[in-house]
Amino acid sequence: MESYDFNEYHDRLDKGRYYHYIRNTPWYHDAVYSRFSDAEFQRRQMLLREAMAGQGFDCLIVSGGQASWSQGGALTWLSGLVGKRSMAQYMVLPRDGEPLLVYAMGGAHTELARKWTSLTKVQAAMGGRFAETIVEYIKSLGLERGRIGVMEATANPGVEWPPEAQIEALYEGLPEAQIELVAGLFHQVAYLKSDEEIKAIAQAGELAVAALQAMIEQAGPGLSENKLTAAATRVILAAEGRPDFIRVGSTPSMAPTLTVASPLPSRRQLQAGDMVLLEVSALLQGVTAQVGTVICVGQPDKSVMHVWDEIMVRGFQHLEAQLRPGVILREIQQAGGFFREQGYQSAPLLLHGLDIDASSPRVFTQEYQAESFEEELKPGMVFVLRPNPITPDGQWGMCLSRTYAITDEGHRLLTDFPLELMTV
Repeated sequence: MESYDFNEYHDRLDKGRYYHYIRNTPWYHDAVYSRFSDAEFQRRQMLLREAMAGQGFDCLIVSGGQASWSQGGALTWLSGLVGKRSMAQYMVLPRDGEPLLVYAMGGAHTELARKWTSLTKVQAAMGGRFAETIVEYIKSLGLERGRIGVMEATANPGVEWPPEAQIEALYEGLPEAQIELVAGLFHQVAYLKSDEEIKAIAQAGELAVAALQAMIEQAGPGLSENKLTAAATRVILAAEGRPDFIRVGSTPSMAPTLTVASPLPSRRQLQAGDMVLLEVSALLQGVTAQVGTVICVGQPDKSVMHVWDEIMVRGFQHLEAQLRPGVILREIQQAGGFFREQGYQSAPLLLHGLDIDASSPRVFTQEYQAESFEEELKPGMVFVLRPNPITPDGQWGMCLSRTYAITDEGHRLLTDFPLELMTV
């Protein structure tokens, strides 16, 4: 595989060949990044290698994907790499041997990836030569006749695969290998979190809460929804995090016409008497945590107070009480019937799991979606609870969201924010 040592080629960096494939530079030598320990990354690789061996694979090709329910997937989990280019990043994980990160860009970008991630082998794939670079490494491992698994790019909510052109290039470059698409391995090994992972999700939760609080402090008449997101963004970026999403939606509380915060906040300005729905998901060290609440600009209408006190909070607490070991997902789904019993309806989704971002299991008002191994709550599982009651006429509603880890004793709240209807 092409690479050039900086000590020998430092004076030829104006030539793309040497610059893009340079290694051992002094660049970023004093950069400091928060990331999981080497032991945690080794634990993750071991879990996936055990699953790989159980299914008879010699090597896995892992790609990261970004979609509405995904943020890097197995690639982020294995390497710590987080980036908007994650659909164009790959990792080769042999059953035996050192993994390789195939990066979309070269030169300084590749050197930064070596500092940022847990991996020492990072190779640029210039001109989109991802599959060709992967093929070269697999051949160097002597696995050109092996059984190669290509993992899904994202499994949320449906399976998506790496681009067809890259898959075709793999078949062409490894004609004697047994290449198979394989789904489900990542979630199977990631759904139970280690203590270190839960600690990191709690830190992401603290960051999400701080961002939410910053939005509340800035909110007031005349401030537009989209400008309100700036307060949360500043808090998240200053703490080395990234906004996963920031949602804002406002409506007059005297005649509301809104059911959930908007993923694309508008230029609508907040006004006295408004009800404002807020939700933040912060990403830190490759994990996310989510929190959402409702605030009012001045005194809200009595109907808003009634729905908050009698429907939203009571229903949320009713569902929260189900978050303990041994509970079956069907019981949580049945608990979601609270809203219909009170004469209200609800948006379908009540609860979802977290791997890197949202994942199964998912509990809806009419059904639940889960693998057999996760139908019963176990210590180490992490969930976002987010019921969204809606008025009988469908005109308006509210949503609360909090992130929880299941513990031996019950659950631990990872986004600690009061269940209060705050006014600004």
